[in-house]
Amino acid sequence: MIRCPKDPTEFLKRETFEVSGIGGDNPPVVFADFSKIEVKNYPDLKPIGYNYSPKLDKWNTSDLASDIIYLGKNKLPFDQPNNIKSVYDYEAWREVASDARTYPLYSFRTIHLLLKKDQRN
Repeated sequence: MIRCPKDPTEFLKRETFEVSGIGGDNPPVVFADFSKIEVKNYPDLKPIGYNYSPKLDKWNTSDLASDIIYLGKNKLPFDQPNNIKSVYDYEAWREVASDARTYPLYSFRTIHLLLKKDQRN
C-alpha cells in the first residue's frame, strides 16, 4: 500500500508574498478568462458576476464576482467596473495602460524584445 504524503482532509495554505493585493494573507483571487470571448455589451460580464444597471448608471456586483478579468488582445468597449482589475497581453495593454486597474501579461517573446530594446539604450 502506497501512503499519500499529504492528508487530503487537511488545509494548508502555501506561504506567498503579497503583490498588488494578491497573495500573502489576502483571500484567493478569481480570474475570468475572456481572451477568446469578445465583450460587446454590458450583459457579457453578467456570467462573471457584474450586472450593469443603465437606469442607475452603476454596476451591481454579485458575491461570487471575479476579481480579475483576462482579456488577452480584446478590449472592453466601455469603462470597466470599478472593483475589477483587467489583464491584457502586453501589446494590447500599451493601448489601454492609462487605467491604473490594468496590468500587462508578458510572454517570453515580449520580455525578450523588451530586454533587447533596453540593451540598445
